[in-house]
Amino acid sequence: VGFSDKLRLMNLLMEEVKGYKEVPIKSCRECRFSNGGQYFAAVNSNTIQVYKTYTCEVVCNLRGHNGKVRSLAWTSDDSCLASCVQDGAVVEYNIIKEGKREADWADKSTSLTSVVVFSDSGPPGSGAQGASTNTIFVAGTDKMLREIQGGTMVRSKEMTTAVGQLCCCASAKVLFAGIAEEGAPGAIRCIRFPLDQSEYVEYQAHSAKVTRLRLTFDDQFLFTTGEDGCLYIFDVRKKERTGGKRDKDA
Repeated sequence: VGFSDKLRLMNLLMEEVKGYKEVPIKSCRECRFSNGGQYFAAVNSNTIQVYKTYTCEVVCNLRGHNGKVRSLAWTSDDSCLASCVQDGAVVEYNIIKEGKREADWADKSTSLTSVVVFSDSGPPGSGAQGASTNTIFVAGTDKMLREIQGGTMVRSKEMTTAVGQLCCCASAKVLFAGIAEEGAPGAIRCIRFPLDQSEYVEYQAHSAKVTRLRLTFDDQFLFTTGEDGCLYIFDVRKKERTGGKRDKDA
């Protein structure tokens, strides 16, 4: 939990939330636990600090951003961390190699708001299995959704409205996008990827901008929060194809 004076790690107990450790980072607005839980990354202005969860020992300091870091995302195996910055830059760091920069991409004409990573190890039995490919998705204020691999933008999609938050459901190859258009309701869009597919479904939820999206570890529930002060919990289910003309309604 980010406070004005420190970042505090809290234990969620039956009837209380109790402090566990304190990290000297003021007004931290973005932090992310790794998928395995052994690390957490916290934004300190334009620097990202990676810590060991149980000891709060610093693993590495990730520098190189010229602006404020807006969003963080871990790869599925926790080997790399992706970040996006307000000035339009995306950087992928290798945590195993002491924070080495693996790839970067930038578009100074937009301000980025959210980043997620999809790690594809290839289908079983193929030669690609085990050689994981990281695909980064980023949203910006220019109403575009971009797909980036190895520091190169491979696809983009016009969203027609501003997107503030992204969340990746890896098991179904689906992106959830939270709408953050000024003066408009905060809908949730469900978008299939790769982004050359035009299909998406929109669900009306919040009456104001969507501020956060989070999936449970098993991709079963989606939690959303908005500026309207509401928390919504969605049950995520893969639609069943029944065949015939009713496919469109399923």
